[in-house]
Amino acid sequence: MPASVTLDITINGSETESFTYTEKESLILGRADDCSIILAEPTVSRYHCMVEILPPSANFRDFGSGNGIRLNGKTVVAGRFKTGQSIDETQEGEATEFALKDGDVIALSSKCEISVKLFVPEYCAECLTELGQGEEDRYQNGEGENICPECYVLYEEIKEKEAEQKKQEEEGRKRAAEEARLAELKKQEEDERKEKDRLAELRRDAIRDMRDEKTKCMICEAFLPEGRAADDGRICPRCRANPIAVLEYMLRMAAENQEGASEIKGYRKISELGRGGMGAVFKVEEEATGDIFALKMILASKQANANARAQFLREASIGRQLDHPHILKHYKYGSSGDAFFVLQEICEGGSVDKLIENRGGRLPVDLATDITLQVLDALTYAHTKQIEVDLADGTVGKYIGIVHRDIKPGNFFLADKSPRPTAKLADFGMAKSFEAAGLTDFTRTGDAGGTPVFMPRQQIINYKYAKPDVDVWAVAASYYFMLTGFFPKDFIPNKDIWSQALKNPAVPIRKRDRQIDKKLAEVVDHALIEKPSIGYSSAEQFKKAIEGAL
Repeated sequence: MPASVTLDITINGSETESFTYTEKESLILGRADDCSIILAEPTVSRYHCMVEILPPSANFRDFGSGNGIRLNGKTVVAGRFKTGQSIDETQEGEATEFALKDGDVIALSSKCEISVKLFVPEYCAECLTELGQGEEDRYQNGEGENICPECYVLYEEIKEKEAEQKKQEEEGRKRAAEEARLAELKKQEEDERKEKDRLAELRRDAIRDMRDEKTKCMICEAFLPEGRAADDGRICPRCRANPIAVLEYMLRMAAENQEGASEIKGYRKISELGRGGMGAVFKVEEEATGDIFALKMILASKQANANARAQFLREASIGRQLDHPHILKHYKYGSSGDAFFVLQEICEGGSVDKLIENRGGRLPVDLATDITLQVLDALTYAHTKQIEVDLADGTVGKYIGIVHRDIKPGNFFLADKSPRPTAKLADFGMAKSFEAAGLTDFTRTGDAGGTPVFMPRQQIINYKYAKPDVDVWAVAASYYFMLTGFFPKDFIPNKDIWSQALKNPAVPIRKRDRQIDKKLAEVVDHALIEKPSIGYSSAEQFKKAIEGAL
């Protein structure tokens, strides 16, 4: 049974509904009809709070409750309700965020409570396979750790061999003692004692080495910091801060035909192109052909077992099926230990967010428009492309279209540095597949499930089932940013960014820059409409509207 998070809702003292999640979710709770979980209780705000779920973990974020929040009977958010105000009018303060534990009870008001249940599956201490739920599946090794039946059989065989070996050694010592002269008895006893101590030390060393292999960095073989969790990624902080060391490790594993890394055998590092929160990107050369590629390295923050690795590679393979001139081409995927890689097309012009920074904070209208139209072409293709996915049960699933869900200038790349460069849309499904495989923790506030400054409210409320129109809105937000240097919505510092992204409307673009053409401004403003629905439902619609305005 996979890790899960269950939310039991109690209203007026009676349990009304129970929700269980086994995958990443971002949930909005409140009275509003478009909330993920609707709480039909007048003492609850329309948009009361957010629960971010990454089984078996959960994170609670209050949007500024008027009545206050109580956790396990203790007040953690003071109420701000004033006489004459509605429940919703009190939501103006800074939000409070905290991690949830198994058994927590959150009181959103005097009449509405949420009970939290976190289920963490247990794994074999030796081979990391998930243990069953019955007593017949519970065995222990010599250190008192739970192991699976298969590993227990191996453990018993080792014990029997050690016992037999000890028996034979004892018989040998007895025969030697019987044949020895009385004068040599003392020496023989001393020799036997030394031999026994030596064998005991060898056994202790062997057991210690087996245990140490689980606590050594897979790259430099230094011991990991004491107290590291059992499911953390086996890369020490020093190597994690040095992506070049990770790359050299992967290339060394590839040269040795290590399973998973052999896909990049025959490549050599040229230079580092950049790095981010989960890894780095390198410029590499295929030695046999001289062809140049970009090699993206990603580090898992948790130990990657076989199931997690297979799930990541299964979902990441979607990118290889997208063949379009404005989508960054992915060629190969693989992994070794807790390090993963993707070999992809190289873009010498770099990313558009860096270009904006180098150009003083905004781009000329003709260049920003040219990039935007190319990205819309890429989305028109991706949103209608038939995708095949190898499912966990061995069957092949077929789906129409793939939604990017993380559109932003940082994912737009330029093939070259010419005045009219070819634009490429990058990272289709990469972050999603890494999270879905359980290989990363919650990202820092503002990055979970996308980037909220470039996300419409529809994606915040319904992240898992977001439709193609959320990508169209995000392209419009990126176009707005390229033209003005501002985000479409105003974000006040020290207030919850998710709550503001959910509630704040986009500012008309000509309020940012009066020089922008009126017809083009009307198209951009229409694209950033969110209520009752997003202005343009398809990338093709938005592209035609831009071309018509120009």
